This record gives sequence, C-alpha cells and structure tokens, in this order.
Amino acid sequence: MEATNIYEGKTLLRHEGGLHARPSVKLTQLASRYKSDISLRMEGDEEWINGKSIAQVMKLKAPINTYIHIKVQGSDAKKAIERLLVFIEKSCNAA
Repeated sequence: MEATNIYEGKTLLRHEGGLHARPSVKLTQLASRYKSDISLRMEGDEEWINGKSIAQVMKLKAPINTYIHIKVQGSDAKKAIERLLVFIEKSCNAA
C-alpha cells in the first residue's frame, strides 16, 4: 500500500456569524476538489467530521472565536490543507 501524507493545521474563526451556511457550503465545495480525506473538528471536540459533507460541516455550528482544526490525508494533502486554511482565514473571517 502506498504511503500517504498527513497534514494538520488550525485557524481561529473570527466571523461574528461563526461558520454559517454560506461559508460551510463553499468550504465543502473546496474540500471536494481534492482526492485526500479531509476532516474537521472544533477545538475541544474529540470527534472529527467529514470536511466534504455539507450536512456534517453545518452541524458543527462553530461559533466566533473557535479554533477549527483540519486534518488532511492523501496524495494532495499539502495543497489541500494550505488552500483550506487560507479559505477559512480569508472567506470565513470577512466582516
């Protein structure tokens, strides 16, 4: 079996609406562009959710000032985590 890359990162959610519907949809659309497995969780949560599932991402209901952790595993993991972190930092934190 081929070895795969695993990357983890986190970013602070600063948008007053938290991770609401529109950025959740855009986040899952971006995540779905990658072959890698993408998991998300809020700071303090033990359970990881599928970052490509709109239902699971919206169910997070991540509020403002919450750290979002991302774990990506697969052949394009490095590029995926870089893009996802930038997306959350820019798009999900816009005023």
